[in-house]
Amino acid sequence: MDNESAGGTEDRPVKLPVYMVEVVNKLMWARRRLLHELGGEPTVEEIAQRVDLSPERVRELLRIIEYAVPLGERDEFVWEPQRGS
Repeated sequence: MDNESAGGTEDRPVKLPVYMVEVVNKLMWARRRLLHELGGEPTVEEIAQRVDLSPERVRELLRIIEYAVPLGERDEFVWEPQRGS
C-alpha cells in the first residue's frame, strides 16, 4: 500500500496545529534572546531552561523548526517532510 492510499503525508506538507506554532514561536523568541544575551548560539539546555521545557522536547521542536516554512500568514507554518531520505 503506497503513502497516498494509506493516507500518508510523506510527500505532502502538513500544517502545524496552532498550539505547536505558539510553542515554536516561544522557542524561537527564547533562542534569539539568548543569542543576543550570550553573544553566541545557546545550548539546547539553555533554551530549555528559558522556555521551561525538557532538553529532549526542545531538540524535538528544533528538528520540526528545521523543516517548517512560513505560509505567509502570521503564526502559520507548514512542516515540509524531508525529501530523499
